[in-house]
Amino acid sequence: MIFFQKDNFFTEEESLIMDQMLLDETKHFPWFFARSQVEQDNIPYFSHTLVDRDGKVTSHFFDFFHKINLRFCEAVNYKPKKIIRSCVNLTLPFIGKPTLHIDHYEPHFQILMYLNDSTGSTDIYKDNNIVKSIQPKKGRVIMFDKHYHLGNSPTEPNQIRAICITTFNVE
Repeated sequence: MIFFQKDNFFTEEESLIMDQMLLDETKHFPWFFARSQVEQDNIPYFSHTLVDRDGKVTSHFFDFFHKINLRFCEAVNYKPKKIIRSCVNLTLPFIGKPTLHIDHYEPHFQILMYLNDSTGSTDIYKDNNIVKSIQPKKGRVIMFDKHYHLGNSPTEPNQIRAICITTFNVE
C-alpha cells in the first residue's frame, strides 16, 4: 500500500480562507444535500462537487483546492495525470455504520484534506483488516492508492467533519 501523510500542510492564508469560505455561516458556501455517502448506505451528508465524475470542473472553488493538491503531490513526488473526481464534503453525526467502499475500480490515488478538527477516523482496509486509521485534524493531508476505506462521521453531537477528496490517475 502506498500512503503519505503530512500535518499542518495548509498555509495560514489557506487555513483562514477555508474557515471563512466553508464554515462561516454568513458566507453561504453552496453545500448540496445528498441522501447517501456511498450507494445505498442511507447516511445523508452535504457536498460540493469541484470536478464531476466525467472529469469536468464544476466549481469556481476548484482552483483553490487544486493548488493545494498539486503542492502535496509535488511534496510526495507524484504527478497527477487526470483528476477523476474532486469534492468537498461535510458530514454530521449519524446513527448507523458507514459502508466500506472503494471510490473507483480503475487504478487511482486519493487525496483527503481535513478541513477542520473533528472526531470520526478515516479507516483504510486491505483484506478486511484495517491497515491505517487516520484521525481528522485540520491541515492534515493524506494520500493513498486504490484501497477499500470508510470515513466515519463525527462521533460527538453538534460536530461536523469537513474534507476535500480528490481522486486521480498518475503518469
